[in-house]
Amino acid sequence: MFYTSSYHKYLDIDLEYTTIINVACDTEWNAAIVNVAAVLNDGYYKFSVEVASFNKDTYLTIEFAVFDYIFYLTEYVYKEILAIKKIVWLKYNQSKIIIFDDTKIVSFNHVQASIIDAQDSFKYDNYFIFFANQQELRVLYITPNPNILLNPIFLSLIWSANNWNVHFETITLNSAQSLNGFDIYIFENEMPNILPNDGIVWLINPDIAPKNSGLVFGEKIYAPSVLDYFNISASNEGKMHPLLYDYHVPDVFIRGFFPLSYVRIVEHDGFVPLTFINDSPVKLINHDRGIVVFAFECMAAGTSFRTPEFLYNIVSYFLAPMIEGAVFEVGDEVFINVNEGAVVYVENLKMQNRVRVDEYTFKIVLNGIGSFRLVKTLLSGRVIVQNFFIRVPIHESMLFGV
Repeated sequence: MFYTSSYHKYLDIDLEYTTIINVACDTEWNAAIVNVAAVLNDGYYKFSVEVASFNKDTYLTIEFAVFDYIFYLTEYVYKEILAIKKIVWLKYNQSKIIIFDDTKIVSFNHVQASIIDAQDSFKYDNYFIFFANQQELRVLYITPNPNILLNPIFLSLIWSANNWNVHFETITLNSAQSLNGFDIYIFENEMPNILPNDGIVWLINPDIAPKNSGLVFGEKIYAPSVLDYFNISASNEGKMHPLLYDYHVPDVFIRGFFPLSYVRIVEHDGFVPLTFINDSPVKLINHDRGIVVFAFECMAAGTSFRTPEFLYNIVSYFLAPMIEGAVFEVGDEVFINVNEGAVVYVENLKMQNRVRVDEYTFKIVLNGIGSFRLVKTLLSGRVIVQNFFIRVPIHESMLFGV
């Protein structure tokens, strides 16, 4: 599909893009949405829209729309769309920022700002879309004795800062009707016979080795007293592994308020050891299956204060965003993070075509304009969608004539 003006020429077929040549005349002018932003302030979103006029003094009508949002007055209410119009006066080559801050909106899917009445010479920067891309994270914690260090309120604060909408549930193994439908399963002190196969699994202080885990356990080894401790050392893989990012292994020890222990692991088929106690692996990861093992008690002083940090690293490693950001310019280069075994497509929403990404980390040049999305299918079959918007570069919107 081609779309052209005397100033611009784009080619938007298979995400390709042609070089722009400025052939504008003095009579041409351009109105543009320069930027849209959303900032969370005291629990509510404040939105801002920057609009500009190049080569002309003019009034512009700006329509600002919020889609699939929740607002709060005396209770939380879901609505499909909120549309607001504002008229703004812009002088020649001037921009203004319009604020929308009286909405009481606490979450949203995306917002779109549009110039609805301009008869300018270039239409393709007259709208701008900003996607929230908040992902739902479903966590099931299974234990006979809940660990205060895995407090859902604390963990929710960690994840919400990185755009996770966390649903955290704590149950005992005996009360579990079925183990499915969650993104992360945390088993502590009591293990299932069979591991779930539709999410990330973290085993903490396991009492038995699940049949389908690839693990074989030996004896449980106890510290002589509460004053003794077990030193933990990192493997070569562990020293550089993302799961141990900002997690200082040489400074971590196991010593606590009661006799502590670790399980000696005899076999660990498919796992990579990250740390050891007395040559026995105690932190392991199975990359292909998304299983992490802590073969020791986590109520210990020293290890306890690092547990939420490690859990955050697990989420970041296995469920990292496919791309960092939701707004880009034509010509930007981005890396797409594709988990092992996952299938990812880049889709052009307007043209309804898509390109498969089949590398572990794949760099692409963004050579289209408009709304796109990444669609990732995990090994479990769950589909994750991340939307992004590619805008006209601002220097190409600045139409001054020649």
